[in-house]
Amino acid sequence: MSLTDRQRRAVDALSGVAIVAGAGTGKTHTVGHRYLAHLEAGLSPLSIVAVTFTERAAHELRARVRAYAGERLDRHDPRLAELEAATIGTVHALCLRICRDHPEAAGVPPDVRILDPLEGTVWTAERLESALQRLPPELFDALPYERVRELLAALLDDPWQAERALGHGPESWPARVEEARREAFAAWLASPAAVAARTTLAGLSGPPADAGDAGEAARAAVLAAFDAAEAGDEDRVSELLHGRRPNVGARKAWGGDQDTLRGALGVALGALRGWRHDPLATLRLGPADETLAALLPEIRAGFAAARAELDAAKRRQAVLDFADVEVGALRALQRPEVVSHYRERWSVLLVDEVQDTSPVQEAILSVLSGFCTTTLVGDAKQAIYGFRGADAAVFRRMTDRVVAGGGEAVVLDRSFRTHQPLVDAGNRTFEVMLGPDHEPLGSAIAQAPQAEPSLRRWTLEAPKGTPTGVLRLAEAHRIADEILDRLAAATPVRDDGAEGGTRPLRPGDVAVLARTWAPLDLLAEILPARGVPAVHTGGGDLLATREAQDGMAALRFLADPNDDVALVALLRGPCFSASDADLEAFAQSSLVVPDGGDRRPPWWSALSELRPRWAVPAVDVLDELRRAAAYEPPGRLLQLLDRATGWSAVVANLPGGPRRLADLDGFADRVRELERAGRDVFGVVRRLRRLLRAGVEVERPALEAEDAVTLTTIHRSKGLEWPFVIVAALDARGRPGGERVRIDPEVGVGVRVEGEDDRNARPAIWTLLDARAQAAAAAEDRRLLYVALTRAADQVAVSDAGGGGPFVQIVAPALEAAGVATELVEVDPAEVGWPSPPLPRPGGLASSAADGPGPASVATPGEVASVDVASVDVAEELAWEAALWRVEAIAPEAADLLRRVRDAGVRAPAPVATVDDATWLARWVHGPTEIRLLEPGVRDGPGGDGPSGGSDGARSTVDVSPSDPEAAYRRLLGLLRAPAG
Repeated sequence: MSLTDRQRRAVDALSGVAIVAGAGTGKTHTVGHRYLAHLEAGLSPLSIVAVTFTERAAHELRARVRAYAGERLDRHDPRLAELEAATIGTVHALCLRICRDHPEAAGVPPDVRILDPLEGTVWTAERLESALQRLPPELFDALPYERVRELLAALLDDPWQAERALGHGPESWPARVEEARREAFAAWLASPAAVAARTTLAGLSGPPADAGDAGEAARAAVLAAFDAAEAGDEDRVSELLHGRRPNVGARKAWGGDQDTLRGALGVALGALRGWRHDPLATLRLGPADETLAALLPEIRAGFAAARAELDAAKRRQAVLDFADVEVGALRALQRPEVVSHYRERWSVLLVDEVQDTSPVQEAILSVLSGFCTTTLVGDAKQAIYGFRGADAAVFRRMTDRVVAGGGEAVVLDRSFRTHQPLVDAGNRTFEVMLGPDHEPLGSAIAQAPQAEPSLRRWTLEAPKGTPTGVLRLAEAHRIADEILDRLAAATPVRDDGAEGGTRPLRPGDVAVLARTWAPLDLLAEILPARGVPAVHTGGGDLLATREAQDGMAALRFLADPNDDVALVALLRGPCFSASDADLEAFAQSSLVVPDGGDRRPPWWSALSELRPRWAVPAVDVLDELRRAAAYEPPGRLLQLLDRATGWSAVVANLPGGPRRLADLDGFADRVRELERAGRDVFGVVRRLRRLLRAGVEVERPALEAEDAVTLTTIHRSKGLEWPFVIVAALDARGRPGGERVRIDPEVGVGVRVEGEDDRNARPAIWTLLDARAQAAAAAEDRRLLYVALTRAADQVAVSDAGGGGPFVQIVAPALEAAGVATELVEVDPAEVGWPSPPLPRPGGLASSAADGPGPASVATPGEVASVDVASVDVAEELAWEAALWRVEAIAPEAADLLRRVRDAGVRAPAPVATVDDATWLARWVHGPTEIRLLEPGVRDGPGGDGPSGGSDGARSTVDVSPSDPEAAYRRLLGLLRAPAG
């Protein structure tokens, strides 16, 4: 791809340049050529520093630079080899290099080890508890323990920002509060509309005041309310506005001025009432601020003590977290000799994704840009990582510094991702949604591949009172309908490698994006059940998944056999699948103390002593694992449990198997990470409990969707693109606020304090900080929607369940102004339900012969329709084929036995023809209460009625007769649950 005029201008800039690169405008292409331009000017790659903010982006940039350099430089040029050692990586990698180059100046150990995010969170959480014990007791007089803990955790999460925030004391609060009040007043009452309405009302002349005209009374009251507002008399404003309406004033009294009066009253009343209900407009310092001011010295001392204790522990163990690395790098760069060292080595700085930069990273990069020719690349409209500390204002500040230093700003204004019709619709939408931040784009692609509109919206319309869960389920069905319709219609999408430049839409061309993971969890179940292959690519809390909870139950039991809750959860899980009926019967009959006392024996001791038939395999396996726990680490114990029970095979063959298996593997990986600090089960369980108590979310492993619909969040979609994108669940709200701590490096620290009249008293400074945080979040919501709507190359659909919410309030008016019609989807709650899982493919379970063994593919709607579900023979054949393929992965002996069951003429249960093969297998083998294991050594088959010898009878090969199918089922269950080997 050649360079556009603006790209060429950015690439050839002789001094610094700030490149504003909107979505799809060829940012990486431009950055790669900018790097190449420095090489062609004679610079060595060793003198160029290129940084971005993710490993993936860094790998992409390095690959792009290598490719361009290989094309343009002579193959004998030594700089090709130097590229392998060039500084191209993440900001954290750059900071770590500075710390290791200058450990003394950075204040870090020379042999430092970096804690990964999870390890660092656990490390800090464990030591924070001990630090809390040594804080000044005065701190807990007005703040409860959990509030202090929350405050310290927030301060320690970003120490550099915390130091700046704590530097603002109570002496600055009066000016801050007064400034906030003036700004709020100006926003409501000094706005052009409010001023015009006030002027209009003052210029109108109505009947005499004693005439009793409601219009004149309202006019006089509103003008008096403006005066009272200026004086800050909120009570007087409330009194004057009580009961006032805009539609007043008789026509005979006002004549042609009636409409003018009513219009001005409507605007004025809206402004006055908005001002009165704005928490900033009437903000005053009060007793809660005095309490907080008295606490600030203790807060500073507590933060300093906790930080010193953590720093000392880190020095002893030679470890740092990412925040420490950033602070250390900045500390080193404040030393003249360190700056001189890098001035001699580096002359060019390229920073990609600048909008994702935090203030401390800005400070580090600003030092380097002071002696380097600097290229900044970013887009303030895509600043969506505020929760990670990124600041949308950083890009603008750094751009201003580049321009002030003689550089220039270049805006890339041509999309290479999206065709012109969709770009035009986006321009009209973003003009309303983003206001002055919007930069119009053109497109390098003139025509859309499809005839239908490129940007659409639908919203659900249901009877009032319809439960939210029903609405979310109905929306999932509507999304499934949309995808199935697009696939069935072979909707064309652009593909330069296809004949004619287009090809039919495939599932892998579609992405469904949502603000949070919850709607995607539902879609991950509904879409496959409707015949749409879809992959939940990851995200959310790993520890909240069923697979992690099953793993934690196993570890908790091995750490403490008397943990009855953990043992019952483990028995009910996929490892042993004990039925609730068996568990309930055992609880009622076997856990009763013979002498009638009230002290019941632990489940494990009762199971070990009584060994009921259904629990024998579980007791044997767990007894062996308990012995292994004395010398094996927790990760190995999970592996042994898997081998003994076929745990991972069962999980992989349940609906959503790939996602479940990834979560199980991810949990095992996290356990292995946690056991580094202590190999015993008890230590790992303790660390897991601390993570849960601290509310730490452990990220789930990522999955590639391949040729399936991608289900991911908007945050995760940044930097990616698909031909067709559905932005779903716009009315789904994020987590409730409820924040009690606010930290702002520009204003200070605000905390809700304990008061005599209000146990959550809100100091004025906290209210101010909270309002600033909410305003920043609202602005980020608009940018988040911009990112979502710009991930598509060909088509975008916007969906919501009719519930309103902040996202809908942003998108709906913007789409309406852009001329995008909204489709109303009527929902009858009585007709909304969960679909039946799909049938397996007839004739084979792998997606194709080339794919080899693997999870069963979902049959397409056409294939399902071709199966006569009423035909028992076809259903039986599908069911037996599915079962054999599934069981082969768990235990070959079980598959052999199952073939004998089939060949003997045993018919499968009736539900086989209507449920997913994996679900059926789990229900048939692991679920029904009528399935019972034979006692070890009991033979089954024709004439089997008693002991046949051998303690390994549960895994022996036997003949099976159709006269005794349940014995065959019991035998199969025994094989599946038997220990390996």
